[in-house]
Amino acid sequence: MKKVPYIYFLFLIPWLSLLGQKPYLQFEHYTSAQGLSQNSVYAIIQDRQGFMWFATQDGLNRFDGYGFKIFRNENHLKSTASNYIYSMAEDAHGRIWIGTTTGLAIFDPKNGSYTDVEITRDTEINQVVRATDGSMWVAINKLGIFHFSSDGETMGHYLNELVSPEITFLYEDNKKRIWAGSANRGI
Repeated sequence: MKKVPYIYFLFLIPWLSLLGQKPYLQFEHYTSAQGLSQNSVYAIIQDRQGFMWFATQDGLNRFDGYGFKIFRNENHLKSTASNYIYSMAEDAHGRIWIGTTTGLAIFDPKNGSYTDVEITRDTEINQVVRATDGSMWVAINKLGIFHFSSDGETMGHYLNELVSPEITFLYEDNKKRIWAGSANRGI
């Protein structure tokens, strides 16, 4: 009878060794050699259709699981938005708001067009966040935070209320509060 518990113990030994192991993760590496427009990626989102979007120093890249399609703002010299993209977020209409080194634009994947958000011309966009209510929050370097409706209308501008005009990161928590991280001045 004493052999039965010993046999159970021997059966459990291989399974106990699995408890200390890391889960297996598989990484795929994509660069310009596989079709990415540029090797520096600053933001990644997945849209409502399942496409992966990558913000680079040379435009917006859409990945469908097989290959990349590159969307550059060909009119970037006259536009508010360059092709050097720092941040992006999808709005309630399926458009992608892109924050660049020279301003904010709204990209429509359906027709490949860019719409300038003029109030942001010649500004550096640090962060674009879609809020739960569908509005968009945008951190603009040295100008604070702008709040836009999903249609692109300015709903508010916050500067004096902030600890610093250099907001580097925005986050909406589960209580619908917007958190703002700043350069050198905390939250």
